[in-house]
Parts: sequence; structure tokens; C-alpha cells
Amino acid sequence: MIAAFFNWFTVIMMVCGLLAVWRCKRAQWFFLFAVGVVGIWAFIFHVFFSELASSSIGWAPSPFEFEVGVANLGMGVAGIMALWFGLEFAIAVAVINTCFNWGAAYGHVHQMIVAHNFAVNNAGPIFWTDILIPIVLWILIQRWRKAGA
Repeated sequence: MIAAFFNWFTVIMMVCGLLAVWRCKRAQWFFLFAVGVVGIWAFIFHVFFSELASSSIGWAPSPFEFEVGVANLGMGVAGIMALWFGLEFAIAVAVINTCFNWGAAYGHVHQMIVAHNFAVNNAGPIFWTDILIPIVLWILIQRWRKAGA
């Protein structure tokens, strides 16, 4: 049960973000949940539980786990800050998140094809949220821009 929660955490946060946007009519709430909370969670997972993180992705433990975790920390903090710093800041956060997540999604596909790695955190929910979260960010930014114009 706990393992399933962790495997689906990014999906849960994405849905929480969408519900918060629907309820509060502010795109920043999606940034808070889908970028901020997810980034902090990924930081904790990769840095403090690196062996578990590596094995759930289908990798051997590596010192790069720390670097990925710290990159997630930066994204998470920026996602939380988007709640207060306006559209231009949110666009910068979306650029960073898109590059990171779509790069990760490419890596997941590569691992699926080359290494036949279908581990839950390589080919499961995280793969799909790596693709979908940036798409939703850019849709919300477009709506935010139109609302402000």
C-alpha cells in the first residue's frame, strides 16, 4: 500500500494541482503541487532513500542520485515560489521543468528500448507525469496570459 502511494505520488499531486486550479481559479496552485511538492518529494526520495529510488527505477545506486535529488530540490522550491512571483517567474519555472521532465522521459524511453527496463519508476506513472506535467504547465500559462491581457 505504501509502495503504491509512492509510485503514484506524482499522479496524485498532479490531480491535486488540477483540483486546486479548478477550485481556486489560479494556475499557481498547479505549480505548487505538481512542481513544488513533487520536486521536494523527489529530492527526499533521491537523496535520503537513494538505494530505494535507484532500485525502483531499475538502476544500480549511483552518486548521481544526489545530483538528481538536488536538481529536484531547486525545481521544487521554484515551483512553490511560483505561488507568489507572477507569470514571468512561472514561465521560467515551466521552462526548467519541461527541459528536466522531457529529458527524463526521453531517458525512460531509451531505458525501455535499450535495456528493457520496465521498472515501476522508469515505465510507470512517473514516465507519464514527466510528459503530462509540462503540457499542463504550458496550457495553464497560456490561459494565465490570456486572462491577464
